[in-house]
Amino acid sequence: MIQVKDTDDQKALTIEELSELLQYIEKHNSWKNNLKAQRLIKYVDFSFDTRDCTVWKINLRLSGQGTTFRTEAGYNLKDKVYEHLKGERQQLIRHSEDEAWEDAPDYCNDPAASLEVQAKAIEVDAELYMNKLAFIKGVNVQYVDGA
Repeated sequence: MIQVKDTDDQKALTIEELSELLQYIEKHNSWKNNLKAQRLIKYVDFSFDTRDCTVWKINLRLSGQGTTFRTEAGYNLKDKVYEHLKGERQQLIRHSEDEAWEDAPDYCNDPAASLEVQAKAIEVDAELYMNKLAFIKGVNVQYVDGA
């Protein structure tokens, strides 16, 4: 017997919602159809829970870099993924234990962003990833322009 969740407290995606999401990505954010998309997506990975037939985790990737959304974070998965795809969601980075989370720069808010702008966004994402990794390991990382 399949358990059906009430839509008011639903945080995961149903099969139908996943299908709609994949169609949306193909139309608006796909590598194939939209190289000037706000969020360019090449790969979509998801985790399906057979207990209640819902998707509880989605990972959107360009290449090696990606953004993962999970129901454990306490938000509605569908809303957050669509916000991200439309460029409405800012990425967050924590610089030190004493500092609050800050909005990171978002270089792809322009729907007509050039490939140069997309490349800059990937570079910034890589720097943010390295900052997060350094924070976890307790290392102070400094970047030298042109190195």
